Amino acid sequence: MLRHPNLEPEARQRALAELEADLPEPLRAGRAESVRHLEVLSLEQSLRAQRASPQERFEQRAARFGVEVATRLMRLDEEEQDWNRRLDAYAAALPSARTEQERARLQEHWFTPEERLRLEAALSARSQH
Repeated sequence: MLRHPNLEPEARQRALAELEADLPEPLRAGRAESVRHLEVLSLEQSLRAQRASPQERFEQRAARFGVEVATRLMRLDEEEQDWNRRLDAYAAALPSARTEQERARLQEHWFTPEERLRLEAALSARSQH
């Protein structure tokens, strides 16, 4: 494939599949495990594009990766939603915080010490989108 960098995506996928099929089983299994996250990412992008409901997300994840993985991903979704709700509340309350002490109190109210370490980066990332 490196010798043919202009391959169309479909042709590249077919060539990659053929190469993987020729690998010994232990290497094929190791490779499959090492790129599993790409399958998850692909499905997640598809689910977002479809605006899938939580139930639809769970069902598609379970069908593709099993119930255990689907359950763990569902928990991650819930944690992300909770983080975003708290981030929204904090951002809405920030204009009323006139001093650093008031701002620190807001942070302590809404976030754990570990979360506070990524708070400014999260707010910055939001403002860029």
